[in-house]
Amino acid sequence: IEADDLVSIAANALRDNLVEHVVCSIDKDLNTFPGIKYNYVKDYTYTVSREEANKAFITQIITGDKSDNILGMKFLDVKKSSPWYTMAKDNGLLSKRLGPVRAAQIIKALEAGCIGSGVSLNFFLSSLFADRMDELELNGTLLWMTREVKNGEPVRFDLARWINFEEGG
Repeated sequence: IEADDLVSIAANALRDNLVEHVVCSIDKDLNTFPGIKYNYVKDYTYTVSREEANKAFITQIITGDKSDNILGMKFLDVKKSSPWYTMAKDNGLLSKRLGPVRAAQIIKALEAGCIGSGVSLNFFLSSLFADRMDELELNGTLLWMTREVKNGEPVRFDLARWINFEEGG
């Protein structure tokens, strides 16, 4: 467990117990869990919703994290037979390196498909990368900010729960 995991665990425990708190940090990784944040360098307070935290985590899964030596999804290689081909083609996402701009484009396009469907953004993302679930799970596991401890053990990333956008997943 790293220091940012301990901050996440404490902040989530406080939130779960309805204790007001603010996480003071400049670390973008802490935007992957919901709550009130304060950037003391920019003197800026902001709130990260559960959905925004999820989008920040998805962005990290797609792009990786160079500072932690975690590779992102290198290319969006969608086969013509995939139901995602048209979306990827229309959004200029075929065979492109997936940096933050491309990640934002993917999230925006996936959100458009989610509206009114009752299906989570995570499910759409997992469908998009269905042939590379091992890569998706590896990045999720490496980037997951531990949110709680049960029976003395940190609760780890669970791809199946995350796909269904469940707490702890």
